[in-house]
Amino acid sequence: MLFDYGFFAVSTIDSFFQQVLRTFAREADLTGNYEVDLDNDGLIDLAIAQIFRSLEFKNDTDTRRTAMWLAEFLRARMMNGDTVELFNRNSELFRSLHRFIKNTLNETFTIHSDALMAFLADPQATATLAKAISERIASAKAAMTDQCRRAVAAIGGREGVKQLVVSALTKYADASVRDIKISDTFRAVASDPSTAVKKDKKSLHLRDDGALMAALADAADAAVECHNVVRALKPIDRNIHFLDCSVL
Repeated sequence: MLFDYGFFAVSTIDSFFQQVLRTFAREADLTGNYEVDLDNDGLIDLAIAQIFRSLEFKNDTDTRRTAMWLAEFLRARMMNGDTVELFNRNSELFRSLHRFIKNTLNETFTIHSDALMAFLADPQATATLAKAISERIASAKAAMTDQCRRAVAAIGGREGVKQLVVSALTKYADASVRDIKISDTFRAVASDPSTAVKKDKKSLHLRDDGALMAALADAADAAVECHNVVRALKPIDRNIHFLDCSVL
């Protein structure tokens, strides 16, 4: 075997299967000069375009389910304040649809697809999950708003607290706030509220104000917790409302 090693055909498993498929191209209803396209993005765009075209000419059960799915997809995005430009391939909405479909093709989804689809097939389960997620997000935001309002009241207009911290507290004290991004400076206040105080001599006495320090720490901690909750659950909250429509 060692002397005849040069006669061995060594190739990757992909190449081997390509050779087998080309050998039996006729049996597989393929032409001999077929090509393998690994560009998933292009195929997904083509699939989306075909879905849109099918909505114009078909009225079967699958098409109606697809229309319901897209309608819920658009509704969820509009509720989130996104611009609705689904037919513009350069729009964020079209890209989000593209990303969603692409994610359903990845290995993680494929491995767990049976369990996920079985769960989504139960309307009560998805409704319960959606409600629990919304309530958790609302609870975290309410706690952040309350604690930040307390901190703003504790400051009471006194100078000495860093303007970045005051601005963040004022922003997060607004119940309608949507963008919750925590800076490193504000995040540090949760573990050490004294970092919120300016370093000049006129301000250092604020570090001895126990009530103020506690209020700042509680507010920063609630804001960080809210940021983490929203970051973890918001993608699920945005998707669960239309994902279950695909199994109606």
